[in-house]
Amino acid sequence: MPDSVIYVSGLPATVGVAELKELFQCFGSIISVKKFPPKQRNLGYGFITFSSPTSAYLAIDAMNGQHFGDASLLKVRLAQRAVKSDADGNQHHEESAG
Repeated sequence: MPDSVIYVSGLPATVGVAELKELFQCFGSIISVKKFPPKQRNLGYGFITFSSPTSAYLAIDAMNGQHFGDASLLKVRLAQRAVKSDADGNQHHEESAG
């Protein structure tokens, strides 16, 4: 399901998971939403997993560059999977901004 996960940055610190899900649910069925606290300029980021790639691409097309709350422009794109190895050499896949 790699093409079904999008990365969203430029989120105000006050935006929660429920609000983020509400903002993107009009593009299709959402499997999961992860929100992370701000790292810089008081803007957070998150990952949204849709049930289909079509929904993810619709969300990207519609939401990339849009204003949301008091934040600067939202940046929305496909997430990329990063492969990380743990101390035992086992590989784990994680979404990343790319």
